[in-house]
Amino acid sequence: MASPRRVVLIACGSYNPVTNMHLRMFELARDSMNRTGRFKVIGGVISPVGDQYEKKDLQPAKHRCNMLREALTSSDWIRMDTWECEQPSWSRTALVLRHHQAILDGAATNNTNNPAPSKRRRREVNRDYINQDDDNANHNLRNKSNSVILFKFVLLL
Repeated sequence: MASPRRVVLIACGSYNPVTNMHLRMFELARDSMNRTGRFKVIGGVISPVGDQYEKKDLQPAKHRCNMLREALTSSDWIRMDTWECEQPSWSRTALVLRHHQAILDGAATNNTNNPAPSKRRRREVNRDYINQDDDNANHNLRNKSNSVILFKFVLLL
């Protein structure tokens, strides 16, 4: 049997406020994917939207990020990334996903207009990480690019 594909889960949203179910959806998705034997979830990323997102009663990103930091203190595999909420304008989900995939592929740049790296470039980067150890609970996602797939998911309540 082939080795399971390594996966990072990402959920974009307002987190206004963060709830237990926001965190629980990561656990449910991780358990479901790991159970298939085809995937191994190595991390989770919560990406809160910026203040420019037009949602009624949206609290400032600073406060939402503080709430998320507090909520994530008990998690050793989910982290918050503030890149999206630090952008000068609202970011489409596709742009956010490209940004995170570029990080996972080891090709993140400061210019978000660059296209995603080619398959050939990803293979070259991946060769450098073939012998990485996945078992450490505190994953450095930037160094886990060996065939890592980024999965976006949404929670419907």
